[in-house]
Amino acid sequence: MNFEISAKTELYPHQSEAVEKLLPLRVGALFMEHGTGRTRTAIELVRRRTGKFSAVIWFCPYAIKENIRAEILKHCGAIAPCWNIIGIESMSSNLAAITEALDRIDDRAFVILDQSHYIKGYRAKRSNRIVRAAARARYRLIMSGLPISQGVQDLFMQFAFLSSKILGYRSFYSFSANHLEYDRYHPQKVIRAHNLEYLSAKIAPYVYQTTREACGELPERLYSVRRFRMNPLQRELYRRLKERVLQAGVFNSHSLFTLFTRLQQVLSGFCPDRHGRLRPLGNPRLEALKELLLSLGSRVRIVIWAKFQFDLDTLESQLPPEETVVLRAGIPPDEQEKILSAFRSERRILVASVKLSRCPLDLNAADVVIFYNNTFSYAERVRAEERCQTPGRRRTIRCIDLLCADSIDEKIRQSLLRKNGVAVEFRTHIEKTTGFSPENWIQSL
Repeated sequence: MNFEISAKTELYPHQSEAVEKLLPLRVGALFMEHGTGRTRTAIELVRRRTGKFSAVIWFCPYAIKENIRAEILKHCGAIAPCWNIIGIESMSSNLAAITEALDRIDDRAFVILDQSHYIKGYRAKRSNRIVRAAARARYRLIMSGLPISQGVQDLFMQFAFLSSKILGYRSFYSFSANHLEYDRYHPQKVIRAHNLEYLSAKIAPYVYQTTREACGELPERLYSVRRFRMNPLQRELYRRLKERVLQAGVFNSHSLFTLFTRLQQVLSGFCPDRHGRLRPLGNPRLEALKELLLSLGSRVRIVIWAKFQFDLDTLESQLPPEETVVLRAGIPPDEQEKILSAFRSERRILVASVKLSRCPLDLNAADVVIFYNNTFSYAERVRAEERCQTPGRRRTIRCIDLLCADSIDEKIRQSLLRKNGVAVEFRTHIEKTTGFSPENWIQSL
């Protein structure tokens, strides 16, 4: 097949460095944080190898397929017939997608696995199908800004995609026997990793890794907090929820996660009853947001990240419709792009589900990022901030947290500042604090 891939945009120095390292290799990994130009780097690796491969098969999460097409069009000027973009999720059960992948991947193919942490589950059908299909390809590339989220075990399937020879293990069981230690009471829970220097040395020749800070030319972030207080009804429900858990005396991961979520729901102005119906409690958080928006003025573009569906519904109904668009998880890619286009042009406020922070959204138009509430995940928080921060942008970004005083909001923020999550903080206290009392810790929420 004859085709030509041209480049319409220049590489940044760190992107050129990545290309020079991985170009001599048939397999490689781009572990580059969001905003550092992973996609442009991968496109350049493809372009430099034009004539050496039969087709490019680009696996990525379904939600960003259109983003990848747009990036190829932006950087190349046209989409050559060699490009084939397949949703990772479709490899679980979509027979047409599975057949397409198997048909197009031959011994001259170039296979790219974008967001490679999506296949970290070694038992998952899609993980094993993608790894087996890619094994025939001449070139293989993995890309991720967060290759490890749960632990070093996340690396096994990603490097199995490249080659089992890199780590030196043909099965996850061999890998775990040499590197993982499990909880004696919870056999699926990894409590410790071993021989990490060995693993680092094995993968280093195949990995290019960088951070936003190392790339330079990134805008400064200014952080601030706006606090509010619970109303009496919220305070009473908040107290009851904590007492219920303390009286039960069960402090496992499930009970704590449920408690944390329920407390956050109360702080967001609602509480589900036993039938699943949402009971409104009044919403000081919403009032604090309205005051903040008023103080920011009408000339700034604002992204508001929210956690709960109730939050999205509330903000959609309470904020000015002529200024606001709402981006929810699970909508089709074409509708998502229409909403983002509206935000970049006639609407100045984008309310988005924080679940979408894992998708490479282009929110570079934002001047201010407001966290209506936070999730328990440090990785999710970082990704949400990064969506409006890409190389070459000059404007300073303001990141503002809405926090309820004397509540779990404060605990969450403290743990995020320590680059942790609330559940991790709790486990750390248990493991490292002599005479640690979970009752006292919960009372402090």
